[in-house]
Amino acid sequence: MNRRTTQKEDPMGAHFQASAEIIGKASLSPPTLRPMITSSSSNAPLSASQQRRVIGCQRLHQLMEKLDLSLLSLSLRRRGGSDTCHAKNSISLQRDYIYSTEAKCGNRFCCPRLLPSPATLACYPRLLPSPAALACCPRLLPSPAHEAQHAETTSHEGCQLKTARLQREGNNNLNNIQQWNERALQKLVLSAASQSLSPSTTLTAADRKRLQAVIEPGWQLTDLSLVMYAASGYKHLGLEVPNAPAACAYVKGLANEANANTETLFLAASATQYLNCPITATNPMKQTLTASINDGSSLVELYHAILGLHRLGVKHDCARALAITQAALKKDDSVLNLGYAFHIGSVLSVDVTALHARIEDAIVQADEVDGRMLHFEGGLSITALVVDGAYKLSETAKGPIPLKPERAVKFANYLLSRKSVQLPKGVHYLLHALTIFTTNKFHIPVAIRLASSVAVSASQPSVQVSISDLLGNSIPGAGVKVVAEEVTREDNNQQLATNLQLTPIKDSKTLYELDAMNLKPRRGFHQLTVTATASDKRLVGNTKAALKFKVLTSITVERVEVGTADADQSSAPALKAVAYGSKLVGGPLEADRHQKVIVRFLVKDTTSSQPTRVHQAFVRVTHGVSKREIIFKADPEVSTDMYRFEMSVSTSQSLFKSVSGIYSVELILGDPCISNPLRWNLADLNLKFPATAANEVSTDYTYKAQPEISHQFQEPTQRPSAFLSTTFTVLCVLPLLVLLILWGKLGVNVYNFPFSLTALGFHLGIGAIFGLFVLFWLQLNMFTTLRYLFIVGVATFYCGNSMLSRIAAARKENNK
Repeated sequence: MNRRTTQKEDPMGAHFQASAEIIGKASLSPPTLRPMITSSSSNAPLSASQQRRVIGCQRLHQLMEKLDLSLLSLSLRRRGGSDTCHAKNSISLQRDYIYSTEAKCGNRFCCPRLLPSPATLACYPRLLPSPAALACCPRLLPSPAHEAQHAETTSHEGCQLKTARLQREGNNNLNNIQQWNERALQKLVLSAASQSLSPSTTLTAADRKRLQAVIEPGWQLTDLSLVMYAASGYKHLGLEVPNAPAACAYVKGLANEANANTETLFLAASATQYLNCPITATNPMKQTLTASINDGSSLVELYHAILGLHRLGVKHDCARALAITQAALKKDDSVLNLGYAFHIGSVLSVDVTALHARIEDAIVQADEVDGRMLHFEGGLSITALVVDGAYKLSETAKGPIPLKPERAVKFANYLLSRKSVQLPKGVHYLLHALTIFTTNKFHIPVAIRLASSVAVSASQPSVQVSISDLLGNSIPGAGVKVVAEEVTREDNNQQLATNLQLTPIKDSKTLYELDAMNLKPRRGFHQLTVTATASDKRLVGNTKAALKFKVLTSITVERVEVGTADADQSSAPALKAVAYGSKLVGGPLEADRHQKVIVRFLVKDTTSSQPTRVHQAFVRVTHGVSKREIIFKADPEVSTDMYRFEMSVSTSQSLFKSVSGIYSVELILGDPCISNPLRWNLADLNLKFPATAANEVSTDYTYKAQPEISHQFQEPTQRPSAFLSTTFTVLCVLPLLVLLILWGKLGVNVYNFPFSLTALGFHLGIGAIFGLFVLFWLQLNMFTTLRYLFIVGVATFYCGNSMLSRIAAARKENNK
């Protein structure tokens, strides 16, 4: 069995650690823990039940990377007179669940303890656990009976006598630890499941339209698989098939072909089932599909053959098909093959308990993402295939599906995260899986999401919440009740209300609303925890869904003052009041390098009429000509509710590039939770900087279209005249002409020319090489020339070598 149980750390160690973390939260009483002296090397093989626990805790091993089991190390120290006893107890929960401790004190053997009881501390007040031990296991204390027993072991002899009995009691301790840890783990899982695993999205109208566009090319009737995917998608989306008779005729025509294979018949049977135009199974179809059910077939072939027969309405030997499927699983039980086997078992009319037992083997191989999603390696198609098959097989087997509700919600979250799929095959599998999550007999995930704007205000006071299944339809069951368990402020967790029932919106089966402004919330972000209940017990992911919204209010600016003061504070500031929305009267404010500019203002919340703070408070100073702007931050005053901005002219001279002139002063206020962000030109400012050589010329920095850049290519280098070029060419050729003329006058001796094939080839090769150089100069490029030169050169070399060898041999013969 190809069960994936790769683990980086001991999973049961993580199991124990996770249990210890929630001791303070869970209403569980720890068991009686008695220390046991054992060897860490005495590990027994894992039993079947222990193996199941290891597989079940596979996902918890990730906690080991974050938590340090060394917190469970207990350092006990006892000082008495000249005798010092150092005892070190270590907790190690191995795969065989053996609890071991180890202690030594010089040459004496000390009876180890997990944590000292009150009775022990009374006798030995300095026998104290470490702070880490108390922080990790504050309630892990021995039982009163064990306290009395420990009193007998204060002597060296008593401890030795006690050791044998403690070893015999080890198995009982082991069982106590297992039971307590399992209850604590169950509490941990339930607590984690309650924390907003609910799907936060559904298949919206926009999603349906986009998925329809993905599968629509199938109606071009060019590929049978695309037709099947399109027919499946249209059926699950509740759409009318365009030109259904033509599609049915196309599918039936391919199915009736003589060379139709198993896959073609499966696709045809599936497509006609989705199109509601059943195909009549002919004898060749039956023979082809039945012949594929054999011991040598792969699981995908068995899947096509068995489901093809089922969708054609043809009876076959279900017991034989089940046996062959199980035999194929023994050869390869990958997740994909398990998914095929689940679908095969879901259409067999025999006992499929054996296949149903394999569902757990597939589920434990799922990978978790961000604690909210589960999927199988291979992506959407394999995940949807396995989940769809697991639910269908469980219904056929009439047994519970071995899938916990929180895991079902995580699979649903993954499927919804892939609703942007762009392939027809992916759309087919996605819609199949989402449909099974709305129609199965075990789990119906509930999607709880914010349907209205995230912002509420006096003009829009209500928060609308959508409660639906994964396809966007109303959840099953009567008496749907949606309750806001609590409404809290996000920054300080202040609780505004609890157990408020949301009101259904008229003419809608999925929308509910809450008047959030009726709770008189302050401006800021808030969290709404929603639970939806109904009479249907299949609902999962319907509790403690966390939805965030923000409360918007408007602001006003009061007590605005603008002025200047001496930079050395030798005199009081001269500030002038500016009415909100107007501009400073009396002309521009004058300021030079000996002064500083001051702006003070108060921001008020119009709802509460109280001073408030905003996230962004800026003063922008912009030059009137160049439009160059410098932005400063206004800070809250410590002793008052006012905001204050100060700018020393001399210190800021470098920012302004020493450009004097008229500047506009604007106040900019912004916040994510205000409905009227503000930009107000409140004054003009005439800055005077001293004249220096470094003064920058006023430049227009306004963002606008720049002058068009016209590229000019470099002019070609001037070449010599045609007469000069021709004269140079003639001079280069002239020596060759002189040579030919002299050869004609003197005569050419060709009597020693060996008239052979190699000699002729050599001279022709030399001529071809010269001709190739001429062509390179005129039209060929370097690479083409080299390719031809290699061919000609090899032939010329061979012919020249052969010719010279013959000439040398002839001379040697003549010399004799």
